[in-house]
Amino acid sequence: MTGRLMIKRLFQDSFLKPREAAQEVIAFNLSYDAIFSLFLAMVCASTALMFTIDFILPQSAEAVEILGVPWKICVVIFVVTTAVAFGIAWIGEKLQGLGDFKSIMALMAWMQVLQFALQIISYLFLLTMPPVAAFFQLALIDRIITDRMQMDDEIRKKLVMTTARGMAKHLQDNMADVFGPGDYIQAFIATLNRRGAEYAEFNFTDEGPSYPF
Repeated sequence: MTGRLMIKRLFQDSFLKPREAAQEVIAFNLSYDAIFSLFLAMVCASTALMFTIDFILPQSAEAVEILGVPWKICVVIFVVTTAVAFGIAWIGEKLQGLGDFKSIMALMAWMQVLQFALQIISYLFLLTMPPVAAFFQLALIDRIITDRMQMDDEIRKKLVMTTARGMAKHLQDNMADVFGPGDYIQAFIATLNRRGAEYAEFNFTDEGPSYPF
């Protein structure tokens, strides 16, 4: 099995069969150098990503506000995680368990990898969901005032266009704050028109939107 497939399977097992995944991680029998290198790399990457997102979306991360600088967060994560690993190993030894510090740190390092992956996914959702939600809300408004409220077509068009312009203005302001000056409205309107054509093909009844909607 190639390394890529092995890592992919390990990711899947970590969520579907965590006990088996833990056994696989321990079975690698990584050296202390490899374990701590992986752990520190993931801590640094996670912290860098946190500060990057906080730069794009200010006040999005509480840890950034509390500790202020990246190295403090890295030190806190490293010290706390190492202390927890020592504590678990010590308790396990006293209870005559089979776990040892090296195995626990290997699992902690892998959990840091999983956390970093989930962190990337959550930040992607954070950045992409607002415009996606805006497209859905506008389509929903259009169908409600058309099918349920049965407004005049001219009034419907004016209401939808006014709402779309308001969304576009907010998008332009937010994107300009984050990425600098530029015309972001045209791309938003083009995507809005495409999504509107797609939503028009879905059903919307008295019971609500269909599943594809």
